[in-house]
Amino acid sequence: MAENAKNSILIVEDDPFLAGLAAEKIQSAGYDVSVASDADAGMKVLEKKIPDLILLDILLPGINGFEFLKNIKKIERFKDIPVVIFSNLDQERDIAEGRRLGADDFLVKVKFTPDEVVRKIAEVLRKRGKMK
Repeated sequence: MAENAKNSILIVEDDPFLAGLAAEKIQSAGYDVSVASDADAGMKVLEKKIPDLILLDILLPGINGFEFLKNIKKIERFKDIPVVIFSNLDQERDIAEGRRLGADDFLVKVKFTPDEVVRKIAEVLRKRGKMK
């Protein structure tokens, strides 16, 4: 069993192919994974189970990822969940906005392989003292 078998990850991603690819890779690394296709679905998952980390897309239908991030950081029981933004937005202002709103890191989808995403998740969990 992997050392991170008990850590849970919530992926908020509206692209079914990318969400499935990320979920498969992250699960194969030993994490428990939940997937939400938009911010509303992400909030429903959070109401049931608080994950150890959220992998968050920015361009979502309805409420975008920045608004979702801003909203969860205002809620006491969610505010300490580490968030890694995983988006195709790569402008400095987007990265700065994500960090300003409380994201732990910002990954540009086309610049990272699935293995690198898994490594980044483990790095953030270790840094935040959440690795189980």
